[in-house]
Amino acid sequence: MGLTTALTAVDPMMLEACVRDVLNVTAPRHMAVLNPLKVRFANPVELPKMVEVPDFPNTLSDKSTGKHHVQFDSTIFIEADDFKEHADDKHFKRFTSTQAVGLKYVGLVMILQEIKKNHLGEFMELIVKVEKLTEQNKPKCFIHWVAKPISCEVRLYERLFHHRNPEDSNEVPGGFLTDVNKDSLHVINDAYIDESLRRCAKVESRFQFERVGFFVVDPDSTDTKNNCRLRRTKKYAGQERCDGKIYAVTGADSGIGLEIVCDLVLRVYMGSRSELTGEKAFEALVNRGCDPQLMVIIRLRMHSFASVCNFADQIFQHEHKLDGLVNNAAVMFYPKFQMTENGHEYTWQVNYLGHALLTEKLLPLMKATDAPRARILFLVSRLQSYCSSTELDLKTVDTRDGWDRFEAYSRSKLALTIYAFALAKRLAADNASVTVNVCYPGACFTRLLRYTPLNTNRIVRLCSKPFLWYFLKTAREGAQTPLYCLLSPEVEHETGRYLNNFKKAEPSPLALDVELQDNLFNYTLHVLNLFETLAATSRT
Repeated sequence: MGLTTALTAVDPMMLEACVRDVLNVTAPRHMAVLNPLKVRFANPVELPKMVEVPDFPNTLSDKSTGKHHVQFDSTIFIEADDFKEHADDKHFKRFTSTQAVGLKYVGLVMILQEIKKNHLGEFMELIVKVEKLTEQNKPKCFIHWVAKPISCEVRLYERLFHHRNPEDSNEVPGGFLTDVNKDSLHVINDAYIDESLRRCAKVESRFQFERVGFFVVDPDSTDTKNNCRLRRTKKYAGQERCDGKIYAVTGADSGIGLEIVCDLVLRVYMGSRSELTGEKAFEALVNRGCDPQLMVIIRLRMHSFASVCNFADQIFQHEHKLDGLVNNAAVMFYPKFQMTENGHEYTWQVNYLGHALLTEKLLPLMKATDAPRARILFLVSRLQSYCSSTELDLKTVDTRDGWDRFEAYSRSKLALTIYAFALAKRLAADNASVTVNVCYPGACFTRLLRYTPLNTNRIVRLCSKPFLWYFLKTAREGAQTPLYCLLSPEVEHETGRYLNNFKKAEPSPLALDVELQDNLFNYTLHVLNLFETLAATSRT
């Protein structure tokens, strides 16, 4: 991560992101059930005795040949959370009394026939009918399972301290001992694993339990059949994540947007510049362990107001609330002056007007009563500080005279910051339960650089490539501060803030100019209202 002579604190999420990147390509995948629910097949069907399971996703070509075999039987165990008798949540795609589910790697589909409960009404056993998987009965979701299991102890560790820097007397006045999380360890005594996992579970060996996380065999494990102990290594540490939250992310098919979607583990509407890039992003996320039922790809071209409206309309058709919006999509140093179909300079509309329109369109969903505190986040650049007040002349932003691609980019990012601060004030005045913040993710080596000399000049590209890793962040590293802004309880009530590296920072002085905020906000509403008027006229 580099060295510095300054006294600083690095958020643990940075280390956890690096650990996850390494384990994703080195820790073989296995199926394990932490909260088992018994399932018995009622109908006679030819079942395999052993099932072949890949150690790594097919996208990891250097590891894709690895595989192991697990036992299969007419009685299996699934995660209890994968079954609901009556699914009130329309986004629940797993097993219910009316919804079939597939079993991973076996090619079978389960259909519920009977539920056996104890005197407390708790599920004890599911009696199911199984069918061979076909194109006609293909279910919406496939779940993992364990057959002929072996019991083991699993230890789930959460953060040891409640705050990121427990030695900071401003955050923890009582000292770090008062900040200890007493619930940082949760022990599951009767988790189920397969015999194949027990055979290779040596002390300190690492595995990834599908859809659960990364685990390592603890030193106090023994070779005794039921004395295998595994502890979970750290994933993204945002414990504030919870089921039922819904987000929208622009530019979600690559770079920082893709990494944000990967770590959210919630329902996400992903804005993608084309169907092809969307499909590739979807496949990559699924292979990295994301639930395909939680991701919705929608084509979104920020240079088209009609496309932005279509993106918002599709979310409205399926949702009654929205918990967060990440305005991430951008173009940097676009090489030529170009007008959009809506009559605006290309960079200005992609980076600013498109996101302003999307935000205004989705505000009603974020103000919904059952979205307790929605968060709007704008990703910006430090280059906004190079933009002067004369360059942000709203009368000339769409003209060719004096156009410069570097000024166009810095101007659009400054406008985004100014708009965010103005919107935050407006919503606070209306007592709306919506926060608006601006985030600088850092300089990252992503597709955003495609029009810069680092990519367009072959000599510069070849000479700089060996050193870029040192000077620029990866997309995953760049996604950490945005995730913090979206999920951390530390900033739940913060609004109208500029954040960098998990901390509040100072934006460009122009962004704090109240008169400039009012002028830009009024200009923006005028442009968007004019588009709405023209669109309504064309429909009639």
